[in-house]
Amino acid sequence: NQHLLSSGKWNVSKDVTIKCNWIANGDTKYQVNSYIENLDGKGYTKYSTIYKTGMTDSNITVFPENITGFSPIDLNKNITINAVDMTIVDSYYLRNSYTISFVTNGGTSIESASYKYEEQIPSTLVAIRTDYTFAGWYSDSGLTKSVSWPYTLNANATLYAKWTPITYTITYKPGSSATGSQRTETKTHGIDLTLPGAIFTRTGYTQDGWSTSNMGAKAYGLNGTYSTDASQDFYPHWAPKSYTVTLDSKGGTGGSTSITATYGDDMPSATMPTKVGYDFNGYYDAEIDGNQYYTSTGASARTWDRARSDIILYARWTPKTYTVTLNNQEGTGGLTSVSNVTYDAAMPTISTLPSKGGYNFDGYYSA
Repeated sequence: NQHLLSSGKWNVSKDVTIKCNWIANGDTKYQVNSYIENLDGKGYTKYSTIYKTGMTDSNITVFPENITGFSPIDLNKNITINAVDMTIVDSYYLRNSYTISFVTNGGTSIESASYKYEEQIPSTLVAIRTDYTFAGWYSDSGLTKSVSWPYTLNANATLYAKWTPITYTITYKPGSSATGSQRTETKTHGIDLTLPGAIFTRTGYTQDGWSTSNMGAKAYGLNGTYSTDASQDFYPHWAPKSYTVTLDSKGGTGGSTSITATYGDDMPSATMPTKVGYDFNGYYDAEIDGNQYYTSTGASARTWDRARSDIILYARWTPKTYTVTLNNQEGTGGLTSVSNVTYDAAMPTISTLPSKGGYNFDGYYSA
């Protein structure tokens, strides 16, 4: 049992047989191959080759690698390290399957599904929500982390749908007789829209609201709230202005001195003046010619169409005519009457005067 080193000296004085003693190497190589399952499930592809060392002829346990997305078929393998032929260990890994769930946030539901690691999830997985446009999938409920496609799983996951509400076109049109430019804006589904104030003008009128048809009834006030989820054309609704108009009776007595006229309406009722010896012919906007606004009976002759408060209407008078009887005071001949005598005008010429013996004619008098 004596340990004889190659450098030692021989000190045995007889023929003997000696035996060599072997010490197992502690750095004998062995090879570990890892194979991962193909995506289509048909066969395996080498993923890695790792060389390790151990003691010759020792029994060891080979533990599986940690490969993302794969699980080993054999958790542990027991092998003996061979010094002559390199020991080769083949380990196989199956692709993990993960479940993806969908939170559609009000859209149509999508069933959960399972996909293998690195299997692409189809981008056609889209939910539907009435009055909304699908805006993509997000990986967080706060909808801050959008998902890029192609999308693959390396763990169970939940995707969250994001929606953009559709919008509606709102158009503001001036309509008939108004001044101002057409404009548009959008209303977002489910959100009230505040209508603008007065943006159009019209002679004789004040815009006091909005109508849904040209010259239609008032549907909304200025700065009103439009809640309907639909496109809409709006037109201005008009309130006529009122004006104070002075009435000049031109020498007449009594009657109204002013009236309040509403633009576009018939002239309001008023008391007409009187004037001795004259017939009233109505009110005009000029002393000569002009436009008639009241008839001789005081009825409206036209609608008020002046967008001013400094207008004066003038009474127009026609002198009356009378038949005057001529009393010749015991004279003879001459006329007995004169017709068409115009008030406040010169008397007409009398062609035949009466005569009276012993007298000179001195004219006609009222007394």
